[in-house]
Amino acid sequence: MTIFGKQPFRSAWRGVLILVCLLMTACSDSGRELSPSQTLTLDAGCDVRQGCIGRSDTWSVSVRMAPHRSALKPFRIEVSSDAGVEDVTVSLEMQGMDMGRNRYRLLRTEKGNWQAEVTLPICTSGRSDWIAVFEVQILGKPYQLNVPFTLE
Repeated sequence: MTIFGKQPFRSAWRGVLILVCLLMTACSDSGRELSPSQTLTLDAGCDVRQGCIGRSDTWSVSVRMAPHRSALKPFRIEVSSDAGVEDVTVSLEMQGMDMGRNRYRLLRTEKGNWQAEVTLPICTSGRSDWIAVFEVQILGKPYQLNVPFTLE
């Protein structure tokens, strides 16, 4: 024998739990396998003002940044490639220091290159050394290119 009102309460909770499970399943990436990014080899001695080149066995990606880069002022980043680039994002990080989330999606230009205007915060310790971590999607596969640079 059940106490009046207890059975509908259990049924309501059961319905809520089922709904939560369905939403979690629909929103998760667990059914999709993500392949790890292959890291591209960066040419030695690159200068981002002239262009830095990351290479695979068969193609290359070139990264160029505006010559004048300083904190709190937007500057341009451009990416070009001799491969079929499908998407490009860049995360701007400082090694050993949390500088917040500085992630940008580059947009394709009419010429087929990719670009974005980015703005970086001021480092309270006075450092200006950064790493641009590019995630490049080529022929359905993710590639990563790490490019060190400094602000002026």
